[in-house]
Amino acid sequence: MKCRNILILAFVAAFAGGCATADFILMNPGTTYPAIENVQIILEEPTRKHIVIGIIEGDGSQYNNQAQIVRAMQKKAGIIGAHAIMIMSTESQYVPTTTHANPISSGRPITLRGGTTYKIKAVAIRYVD
Repeated sequence: MKCRNILILAFVAAFAGGCATADFILMNPGTTYPAIENVQIILEEPTRKHIVIGIIEGDGSQYNNQAQIVRAMQKKAGIIGAHAIMIMSTESQYVPTTTHANPISSGRPITLRGGTTYKIKAVAIRYVD
């Protein structure tokens, strides 16, 4: 019985835990830049000379907040060599609470709480001065 409960918890954590993710599109896929450790978050175009090296899109489940998504975006931007990301848009959508059959046994169903999901888009900026 104890083992079955642990399996159920593991399934729920994997299925419902959802993590914030980020993906990117490079403006010039043939050009690479060294990785950057500390990527800034900016809300308006910098006055410093720069180029846009890509578009970053982050999203998460109802178990993630916007800060977690932006941190995932910063990490991805650093990998492609961006010094900063400039947030361009944020979309949100409410996901209702759902109930699912228990995959481990025919016991109690599993309920996943509803909440708001977010999709955030930004441009990846590299300073050239």
